[in-house]
Amino acid sequence: MRNVARQVRHLLIVLFIVTVGTFLLLDFLPGDPAAALLGETAQPEQIEAVRDELGLDEPILTRYAKWIGGVVQGDFGRSFRTNQPVLDNLANRVPVSLELMFLAQVFALALAIPLGIYTAYRPGRPFDQITMTLGFGLIAVAPFILALLLILLFAGWLDLLPATGFVRWSDGPLGNLRSLILPTLTLGLSQVAIIYHQLLRSDTIATLQADHVLMAKSKGLPTWHILVRHALRPSSFSLVTLTGVNVGRLIGGSVIVEVIFGIPGIGQMLVQSIYNRDFIVLQGALLFTASAYVIVNMLVDLMYAFLDPRVQHG
Repeated sequence: MRNVARQVRHLLIVLFIVTVGTFLLLDFLPGDPAAALLGETAQPEQIEAVRDELGLDEPILTRYAKWIGGVVQGDFGRSFRTNQPVLDNLANRVPVSLELMFLAQVFALALAIPLGIYTAYRPGRPFDQITMTLGFGLIAVAPFILALLLILLFAGWLDLLPATGFVRWSDGPLGNLRSLILPTLTLGLSQVAIIYHQLLRSDTIATLQADHVLMAKSKGLPTWHILVRHALRPSSFSLVTLTGVNVGRLIGGSVIVEVIFGIPGIGQMLVQSIYNRDFIVLQGALLFTASAYVIVNMLVDLMYAFLDPRVQHG
């Protein structure tokens, strides 16, 4: 419980710093939300009236205090452009982004773990060399380039999948999964290369040379048992850590992927709010992404105690 309280305290401190920093940075961005809302033909007195109505003429610390006070009470404010509550907008978009990131992470782990174990068990073979080369290539390719290549292949040449658009789960599970295949591949393939190439393969090769693995082999244990129980398990610390860190990469990658594929998630919401100078919506989206990243990393730290009792004892 003491560890949990310490993690929660650190979480609140980080979120406070993030909200203050982003609020200050947004205030320095070029453009006036009131002018963007009224258009180019707006008169100065009209702009001043809208600024007064939206509270934009107040000092920045006063605006921040009002905003953070509302957030504590569950009120994230309202959009300058649509007057829709920011919390309602987040409630519509967050599940879409979470589904996309979850599918991408599951796909990456499902492919990277067996691939890493097999190539570590037979290093230097042609299959290992081919996968290493592909891994280097996937790490080097930017997500938006990979997305365009996948669209060209599966939506253009093969005409198997939609290039853009999104179908919600409530409108049809098959249509929902079909609309997320290309975005999932775009996000997941780079994660496969990172998990397999930069961590799992090298860790497993080192573990297979350890004394306890040699002892297991001398006892005549099955190969699959040695690989899963004795080789993969010691790498679980690094794997869990990398999975938590990858949340930041997934959030960053989802911004580009959602815009390219027309996915109405939190990433598209960020881009649209910047374009519309809708800073209250942007601040709410930034608060959510920062909270998600910090919470996931806190859960990763807490999972160490379950993976290794020595951590909990320490």
